[in-house]
Amino acid sequence: MPPASSRRSVTSGRWCDGCGGRDGADEALSEQHLYDRKKSDCQKIKKWEQGGDKMQLKTCIAILVIIGVFVGSVWFWYSEKNTSEKTSLVRTPPEGEYLSSGEEETKVVLVDSNFSYGILPSDINEGGCPIWVDELQNFKPGDACIIINGTIRNEYDKDYYICISAKIYDKEGTSVGYMVKCPFVTTFVDSMDTGFFELYIKYDKQNIVRYDLFNWISEYPPP
Repeated sequence: MPPASSRRSVTSGRWCDGCGGRDGADEALSEQHLYDRKKSDCQKIKKWEQGGDKMQLKTCIAILVIIGVFVGSVWFWYSEKNTSEKTSLVRTPPEGEYLSSGEEETKVVLVDSNFSYGILPSDINEGGCPIWVDELQNFKPGDACIIINGTIRNEYDKDYYICISAKIYDKEGTSVGYMVKCPFVTTFVDSMDTGFFELYIKYDKQNIVRYDLFNWISEYPPP
């Protein structure tokens, strides 16, 4: 039997003098082990990266869902608030019914009406008023006001000048504000046709709970 220092290498088929064992086989096994370990590490890193990408995607989706829920909640609250305010505002007459002139009902239908808080426009001073009322002249463009506009229908068998006026009431039921420049607005409406009106009431608070619209008619333009 050859001495331990001169054994034949299993891998190379030659004696490995002075190495004390099978250096070729050990070296090959060591290199294979390092290769397998690196390969395993690379696979672990790749899996970790893939898992990290999936985690980031899930996190992004969760954030988007949270934002969507928050925005939806805000929109729903705002819509409900506006709807509540709109439905709590009493209109006289209701849309689709006849306007009155004092105690007498006319054949002028209020098709629709809109109420909003705003400011007097820059051209509010243009045009005159057939009825001069001093207290209605205390206004200027940019003053806080209430704007009421809408559509009326003339169901008379004749064409008429239709004068529209309004009163507004606060939470205590008190009539407040005043129509600027003129106590009414006039629009000419053909028989069985519709016309548009818009009026401004000077008032600087936002506590109105009711408004009344009324009218009177004339075959001739107001003096």
